[in-house]
Amino acid sequence: MTRATARPHLTRRLGAVTIAAGALLLGSLSGCSDSATTDASPEAQTAAVSVPTQGAPKGGTADAAAWEALFGQEGEYMSAAQYSAVVDEFGQVEPYISILAAENHHADMLAMHLRRAGYTLPANPYLGKVAAPADLVAAAKAWAEGEKRNIAMYDALADQAKDDAHLSMMFEHLKSASLKAHLPLFQQAARNGGQLTQEQMSKWSNSMLMMGMEMGSMMGGGMGGMGHGGGMGHGGGMGHGGSMSPNGSMSPGDSMSGHDMSTMSPGDSMSGHDMSTMSPSPTS
Repeated sequence: MTRATARPHLTRRLGAVTIAAGALLLGSLSGCSDSATTDASPEAQTAAVSVPTQGAPKGGTADAAAWEALFGQEGEYMSAAQYSAVVDEFGQVEPYISILAAENHHADMLAMHLRRAGYTLPANPYLGKVAAPADLVAAAKAWAEGEKRNIAMYDALADQAKDDAHLSMMFEHLKSASLKAHLPLFQQAARNGGQLTQEQMSKWSNSMLMMGMEMGSMMGGGMGGMGHGGGMGHGGGMGHGGSMSPNGSMSPGDSMSGHDMSTMSPGDSMSGHDMSTMSPSPTS
């Protein structure tokens, strides 16, 4: 009788254990699902993309610092891919489109430096590999943090690049653009619903967005090195092919056409160049 009576109790206990185990398993699976969602953040997605090493410069050199600034997880290609993702998802919103143009310019500058040193460069490995944040406020906050990491990267690479005066100066200007323009713009956007108006953007010159300083301070005497237009750029200019706008600022698609700025060394200025040959930027 005792044995027969015990069996129902044993069955109920085993059932309770099974239910508890099932609940624990479901809880674990739910935790895994939450973790997977967290890991799907833009930072986690890009962490899976490795920095290209084939054909890279020897470690510890100034060229290796330029490679890291271009291809590294906090570098210019990464920034361009992040801002491209936002523009693809949410459209032509500011400050993303203006800062994207600046980041593409920065990438061109670094790429030109490396190509002139004899390196063959792969395409941006991050494009299409990072998703935009859920909304524009989240994007502005995330990319403000990204700009902070970009600034820290240039600080970390400064000593490695110190023996190359041209590259050191380039690093200073790219860092300055992040510190003085990109970071405050994203911080302002985060306080403004995730984006900025054209009126708000009009207070920022393109020379600030691209080089971290006003054009007037780049006129040789003020900087003692960059000259008018920065002395560096894609196709020997300040942008991606075009001209200077009438107000003296550079816009996406601008260049210092007719002048090979890439041959200028620190200490040079534009005093020997006829700036009147520059045509106004085309308008749409």
